[in-house]
Amino acid sequence: MDKSRHEVAVLGDPALGLTGAYSPDGRVVFEGRPTQEWEFMATGTGVTGLTVNFPDEMVMQVNHSAAIDEGGKLRALARLHVDLDGKPFANSTAFRMEHDLRRSVIRAFAETSDGPVHVEIRAHVPDDLIRLDIHDGRQTPGAMTVRLEEDAPAALEVDETGVVRFWHENPADAVAPDRPENNGTGADVPGDNRGWLAGRVFGLAISADGESTLIGDRTLAFPARSRQTLLIAGVSTLGGKDAFDRQAHERQEKAARAGGEAFVRTHEACWDDFWQRSRLAIHDPSGQMLKFQASFDLYRYYLACCAGERRETPARFQIDLCRYHLRQHEWLTGIICAVEQYQSYYGAMRTGDWGALRSVASFYARKLPYYRHFARRVYGHGGALIPMWQGAAVLSPPADAEADQPPVGYWRHAYNGENAAGQIWMLGLLCDMVDTTGDRVFADETLRPLATEFVDFIRQRYPQRENGRMVIAPCNAGETWQGVRDPAEMVCALRHTLPRLISVGMGRQWDDALLTAWEELLAATPEVPRGRLQYGGPDVLPVILPGDQLVPAADMSDCQAYPSGDKLVYEWNRQHTELFAIWPARLVLRSDADRGSALRSHRERLHQHIWDGWNLDVVFAACLGLWDEVAQWSDEHFDHTFVLPCGLARETAPTNPEVPAMPESPSLQGMGTGVIPVLEMLLQDYPDQLVVLPCWPEKVPVDFALHSAYAGWVEVRYRPGTALEVATQRGIPVTSPLQDRAPLQVRQ
Repeated sequence: MDKSRHEVAVLGDPALGLTGAYSPDGRVVFEGRPTQEWEFMATGTGVTGLTVNFPDEMVMQVNHSAAIDEGGKLRALARLHVDLDGKPFANSTAFRMEHDLRRSVIRAFAETSDGPVHVEIRAHVPDDLIRLDIHDGRQTPGAMTVRLEEDAPAALEVDETGVVRFWHENPADAVAPDRPENNGTGADVPGDNRGWLAGRVFGLAISADGESTLIGDRTLAFPARSRQTLLIAGVSTLGGKDAFDRQAHERQEKAARAGGEAFVRTHEACWDDFWQRSRLAIHDPSGQMLKFQASFDLYRYYLACCAGERRETPARFQIDLCRYHLRQHEWLTGIICAVEQYQSYYGAMRTGDWGALRSVASFYARKLPYYRHFARRVYGHGGALIPMWQGAAVLSPPADAEADQPPVGYWRHAYNGENAAGQIWMLGLLCDMVDTTGDRVFADETLRPLATEFVDFIRQRYPQRENGRMVIAPCNAGETWQGVRDPAEMVCALRHTLPRLISVGMGRQWDDALLTAWEELLAATPEVPRGRLQYGGPDVLPVILPGDQLVPAADMSDCQAYPSGDKLVYEWNRQHTELFAIWPARLVLRSDADRGSALRSHRERLHQHIWDGWNLDVVFAACLGLWDEVAQWSDEHFDHTFVLPCGLARETAPTNPEVPAMPESPSLQGMGTGVIPVLEMLLQDYPDQLVVLPCWPEKVPVDFALHSAYAGWVEVRYRPGTALEVATQRGIPVTSPLQDRAPLQVRQ
């Protein structure tokens, strides 16, 4: 690729091998053959995903969101080792691979001494079907072989039509025993996974243009053709082998009837609609802003690939559909309920990618009976609580649960054992979606029951009042300090979300008693804690001194210490929960006094610029309008987040045992955190005001379209010195720090 450094954003670390190059037209290119397992391209349908690279032959790993075996482990459906006679990929004289994000097609180009071989891969979202095309342009095309590799015992058959089925069936009587869903609650809180896993069948079906011959236990041969086409359906079902066969057949038959051209046409139409729904075009010849556009495109694309509404389970903050290895990690089947989940999905609200949010919400709704059971079993009262760590296997309370069992209490564990803020943050995000879309059915049938139970848990968990204010203790300040009083995260989550719920409830005319209870809880919520944090290191009890800065909690005198080696420590993570008042809550950005306190708190924060894929330093700076700081640190944050050469991200999850700089599985949380500063630089909204380009370099033109809970669809065109044009779906006052640099024109 003959491009200057200003025309591409480099993805990955050159010291670790192949890198990708993102260009403004939405392409990621490898100028070389990807040979290491972490050198791959990835795509997906939201339910079925794949990764592909070319260590020798082509290796395509197919994953599925519900390929969960009898032990509760998430499996790959299979790896397809695909090659042609003459081994054109391994013996290529030149190799290039590209991913066109706009059209969602992965292409590989292998030049050989006998002619070119061209590969195309598409994951068709509407039909949940993968299509592989190999164009063999050599003078003498070669026969194709496909070897299937599994990471779980699987059966293989070729039916009379030549369709290959490769599947695993969970034994109905050999399902993993019940076990706790939260390692912070003790063994008395069981889960019943039998209904979820017993008899589940998962695998894939492969149909081809040509007849296949089984030439080994797991190897298929196809006659030589100038074009080879495979249609691959990934299926996971509780309906047994017959249902597995039927679902795969219906999808493949539909595609076959429509024809190859229709498949490509409907595929590209789907993605054209997707990119029109939300877009960003930064016009910056210097290339300084290119990584911001890359963050936007990569987040949107991979979110759509991994978080479809048809999933049985929502995407955890690890992207299970883009696993590139066969190593098994049971924890990948779970999802974390904390602010990290909000970080993962916030961009979906801004970009109008509702399927991802609906997937989470529908999963919550189906599990609500279990969350009620969990709250009563652990804490002994009503409401519902999402465990900090939850497995996909549990959808209902145990069949033998007894309501009068004594509560087991929460385990005083060093890691996020007592904070219910995560579910409150997510309620706020769902309120934003309701206000943006106007979806009344979702509001009444999904949001309302979730909000009723989740908020009621907080009310019953913290009944004590002092001077009319709720006493939120014991609680934890994020993942950092445990056992404190009135932590900033919980206070900010309630102060952010309760007004949103009350507004939605009033608009939908929900019960007066429910709205009154929320209004009373909001009035009783403590003020955002302020003071000055005295910090002497992780093994010293932190102290809140008088002051006006944002602090992690109102009182930390009961902060718990935990054994670490031969000493006790108080701090278990390096989050800035006190700054959650800046983001996600955005409670301190409007008045001069609040903004001044927030600026000082940000500049004097305890830990600064920790590169782990979820750190919010640049987000806080963007919310505060600190462009110079964003410009100084954003590239480094990008490089430490979007570490895989295909543009997928990482956070502090387990790493590749061979290359610790690489994540074991890509991170939706890392990608979400990476795009948040871009979104906050473009648009901030409040019930009474829309702020456009609150943190943007005045000399850089930009066009974008995003979504707002208060303004609906928002479209902006900025040209320095000439125009700042804003179109909104709903009438709302609009302002911008750049309106003195270009005339502000608003169309509503």
